[in-house]
Amino acid sequence: MILSKPYQLTAKEYFRLALKSKLIKVWWLYAIIFVLAILNLLSDDSSIRATGYFLIIFGCIWPVVSIFILRYRIFSKDNDNLFLERTLSFNEDHFFITDASGTENKIPYSRIIKVKESKTFWLLYLAKYNFIYVPKHIFFDEAERKQFVKYIKTPKKN
Repeated sequence: MILSKPYQLTAKEYFRLALKSKLIKVWWLYAIIFVLAILNLLSDDSSIRATGYFLIIFGCIWPVVSIFILRYRIFSKDNDNLFLERTLSFNEDHFFITDASGTENKIPYSRIIKVKESKTFWLLYLAKYNFIYVPKHIFFDEAERKQFVKYIKTPKKN
């Protein structure tokens, strides 16, 4: 059994992850709104131009409102369990996540449906919108990190 250093996802990091994910999913919608607004503003008909003004105002306000809603939801006190300090341990069949309250989750590698990797962390998806955040700095040496990567990236049998 290999044990990691303690780590913690902060609300600020989670907000950045969620915001980036949201922008990647809906950027095209904002682009369409602005294109339609510009096309409507070029019209000679004043009622169509009014629609263009509305689309520009909506296109500017809605992203800001969405960001505030996202921030409110993430920084809510109801999410405190997401931001507890955790440790990761693993062997060839499972990985275990233990949080500061003593709760331990045993997860077989076969439950991982997708792995997203960045420069500083992995997101191990167990469902479409359910992931586990694992920073890369938590391993005591490079051999442990490589072993973990091998386990999470090896095709699984269900």
